[in-house]
Amino acid sequence: MKALIVSDEPVKRAALGQAMESIGWSSMEAAGPTRAMEVARSDPPTVVVSDVFMPGVDGGAYCRSWKLDGTLAEIPFLF
Repeated sequence: MKALIVSDEPVKRAALGQAMESIGWSSMEAAGPTRAMEVARSDPPTVVVSDVFMPGVDGGAYCRSWKLDGTLAEIPFLF
């Protein structure tokens, strides 16, 4: 199982990555939505765990764009 962790804050990404790994999951990181979608398309995760409050990002629009993408739509998305 693999989690993609999305946050503009490196400390949050690292902490969530460690938490996921402590329960036996692997993790990947992205600093923002555009990079997250690129990473997920090339190496699909089991789940996305994303910060909803990132500079210049509307969390709702970001989630909708994720769910409208045919490649990513079935991947569970958590804020």
